[in-house]
Amino acid sequence: GFRAPPVLSAADLADLKELPGVQTLISQQHKVIVLAIGKARLFYEGNPVVFGGAVGAVLGEPKPGDVVTVTDHKGKQVGWGVYNPDSMYRVRMLWLDSIDGPAGDTRDVAATLVKRLAAAVAVRKSLQLPREDTNAYRLVNGEGDRMSGIVMDVYDKLVVFSSSARWVEVYKDEILKAIGAHFGSEYEVVWRLSRDRLRQDGWAPSAELEAADALAAEEKAAGGVGVVEEDMVVLEMGVKFAIAPRAGQKTGHYCDQRDTRHDLAKLCKGLQVLDSFCYSGGFGIAAALRGATSIDCVDSSAPALALADKNAKLNNVADKLTFTKADVEVFLDGAVLEGKQWDVIVLDPPKLAPRRDDLERAKNKYKRLNKAALQCVRPGGLLLSCTCSSAMAQTDELLPVIRQAAAEAGRQVTVVRTYGAASDHPVNPSFPEGRYLAGYLVAVQ
Repeated sequence: GFRAPPVLSAADLADLKELPGVQTLISQQHKVIVLAIGKARLFYEGNPVVFGGAVGAVLGEPKPGDVVTVTDHKGKQVGWGVYNPDSMYRVRMLWLDSIDGPAGDTRDVAATLVKRLAAAVAVRKSLQLPREDTNAYRLVNGEGDRMSGIVMDVYDKLVVFSSSARWVEVYKDEILKAIGAHFGSEYEVVWRLSRDRLRQDGWAPSAELEAADALAAEEKAAGGVGVVEEDMVVLEMGVKFAIAPRAGQKTGHYCDQRDTRHDLAKLCKGLQVLDSFCYSGGFGIAAALRGATSIDCVDSSAPALALADKNAKLNNVADKLTFTKADVEVFLDGAVLEGKQWDVIVLDPPKLAPRRDDLERAKNKYKRLNKAALQCVRPGGLLLSCTCSSAMAQTDELLPVIRQAAAEAGRQVTVVRTYGAASDHPVNPSFPEGRYLAGYLVAVQ
């Protein structure tokens, strides 16, 4: 959780300022964060975020968004980043001496962002993204690409940027210039705000933005359609998806399940499939194209089902898919009572545990969903159970939940495959907190 910056005595501060490394930095007008004893090792190994608990002292009175130099408790320079006293993410590191070499005297955010983007582009090229059959992919995955607070998805010639950190808003112009340096004028950039995460980071929207949000909420409450957007069509391993990059969920499409969708689809030939929490129908349409005989798509959102129906028609598989607007838990409970079963069930709910405080409540929900789903899988069939709640994924809580659900359902399960986010969603091994998506494919007896 959030921890306020440390308050040190005048004597302690004076002692810190006498450290040779700190003295030099202060003489060069740098603002300095001194790490607590024993915390520097994390950053020598590549951790891109200084949490509040790792901060020993703050020197120079930096403001939110200011560039700060980070040292160990003896004054040895570790790197530099952007500071936020109002966030649990106290410093988001943009440069680590152990990786990037000695920083020297300059702290050029714009030039560093150009380097980070070049590295991200190189990783995607190694993954053959984009390619002829796939023009929808993630280019920047936050800490996994050493750009904490930034997500960028590319859809053909459109770059959709999602901002979730206060520093990103402060340096918006520099970031847009860095994007332009890589993509030029032929690409359009859509800048979207992850408002909840930004507010948690101490960001306050402008009066104009608040007024626009209030108007949109009023229109929605009155039954209006809100932002109207013409869908664009992208390719994902040859499958066509209509997406709404300006008004749809997240950045308009969930690229993170791409690899899982198409891996599971290979196992669905000749089978009946239930795609629950289907959103745009990704799992169901991929399965239909791989020979599944019928797919039932269930979601509580009418716009999501309309999008899934559009995608089914785009891929000429509409005759194989049915669409049901329902609460998935209620739908599954009804199917259990009716004795209805499928060969393959996909259970991919939205984030049920946004925070660790929600974990216990969410685990009960996951267990109920998995228990009902397991009862609806024909013996010998498959259940793909997923969580996109980082609190679940990082603690590996989903598999014990599936085990408990199976015991209560009187079913035997064996894990045949495990999944995470697609390969263009890299995770920094020094920042396991970046892992948020986990999935288990289990055979059910």
